[in-house]
Amino acid sequence: INSSPVLFKMSGLSEEKLWSLNDFPALQLLEARFRQIELEFLHLYQSPLDETKRLWKTNSSDSGKWEIIQLVDQGRETEAAKLCPLTMEVLRKIPYIIRGNIFGGAAFSVVHSDTHIATHCGSTNCRIRCHLGLRIPQEDCTLQVADKICHWQEGKIICFNDAFPHSVHHRGEEGSGLRAVFLLDLWHPDITESQKDVLTYAFST
Repeated sequence: INSSPVLFKMSGLSEEKLWSLNDFPALQLLEARFRQIELEFLHLYQSPLDETKRLWKTNSSDSGKWEIIQLVDQGRETEAAKLCPLTMEVLRKIPYIIRGNIFGGAAFSVVHSDTHIATHCGSTNCRIRCHLGLRIPQEDCTLQVADKICHWQEGKIICFNDAFPHSVHHRGEEGSGLRAVFLLDLWHPDITESQKDVLTYAFST
C-alpha cells in the first residue's frame, strides 16, 4: 500500500506509515504537559458559552459523531487558540510544527461511541500527523493506517503519515465514553530546511 495524498506528493521521502518519539524527541514535551493540555480541552468542550460552542465543528463520518476544534488551521492560529494559552505555549516550543502554509494544523478531535470515520488520505506526504491521547475509552477504539492497527493511550503519542489510507473506529456502545485526542501536523523528517522554505512559499496561507 502506497501513500496517496489528495493534493501534493513529494518524491524521495521515506514511506514509513508509523513514526516514534525517537523521530521527534521534542514531542516528549507534549506528554510531559499532558494534564495541562487535557484541562484546556475540557474547558473548551464543556464550556456553556455560545461563543465557545460555535467554534466546534462536526466533521463527516460514516456513522456516529466526530467533532473538531481547530487551534491552528492551515498554518494559522485561530480564535480557539487564544482560549488555550498553555497548549499553545507547548506548541511553540516544538521545532517540527508546520507553520504558515496550508498543510499545518493543530486541533482537538472528539469521536463519540459507535462512530466510524471512513478510510481517507491526507493532503500531502510532506507531513506526519501526531495524536496525543487525552480521553481514551476502554472499549475497542482503533486507528488503522494502511495495514497497521494502532490503539491510543492517554498521555501518549502516536505519529503516522496521514497520506496513507487511514480510518477510525470507536466500537463502544452508547455511553461508553469519548475518544479525544490533540492532533498536530509536523514536517516529514526527510525534508530539509530549504525545502520547507520552498514548500511554505508555494503553499502559503
